[in-house]
Amino acid sequence: MFINRRILEAAEDLRYLLNRNYNRDQTLTFVGDHYKLKKEDRFTLYRAIYSQKEAKERKEKTVTPKELKDKTLTIDAYNVIIVLETMLKGKNLIDADDTFVRDIQGVFGKHKITKTTHQAINLIMQTLKQNPPQETLIFFDSPVSKSGELAAITRKKMEEYGINGTAQVVKQADNAVLRRGQVAATSDSVILQKAKKTFDLAGYIARTKNYKHLHPLRKT
Repeated sequence: MFINRRILEAAEDLRYLLNRNYNRDQTLTFVGDHYKLKKEDRFTLYRAIYSQKEAKERKEKTVTPKELKDKTLTIDAYNVIIVLETMLKGKNLIDADDTFVRDIQGVFGKHKITKTTHQAINLIMQTLKQNPPQETLIFFDSPVSKSGELAAITRKKMEEYGINGTAQVVKQADNAVLRRGQVAATSDSVILQKAKKTFDLAGYIARTKNYKHLHPLRKT
């Protein structure tokens, strides 16, 4: 089990300090040094632990699948796909304080198209078909290798599943996700802070499938 008592105690201390408005990066360094955490453990804490205020604000902006019906949904493609690929590979996911599901692999920028990628896209399409938004716009970051190829694959899948919308390659997916739609599908903290409404697409799929390797960093 990758979550041990030391990580849970570190998470508790980090959460306590964030609730008292301490600087996030400095506090993570302090707590990580105190508990002598490895780099990957610090990354896990960074992805999972938030102040009560920040977590509450994000929860209040989250919509249900049924609320997508009359909305334009914009998807941060690599963010969602990588979480789903992690799930499909049977690796650990984090159930973060803000209720969003995140991977802890640090894959972005080094993503490669595999059989698992195709499976992840199919999961997205199946979910959208069951809960169809008015329009779906899926954005891929151009600096990532093979983004054009993956966008083309996604457009074809959207046609097959009858999903209204398109998949595009853009210079900065986060900006496009924020500008072009009404609901942002991502677990990226920068987008979550700025978006008016959000939907944890990958998290919804993981929870629907009762994924057994989805872990909260909270003492039970």
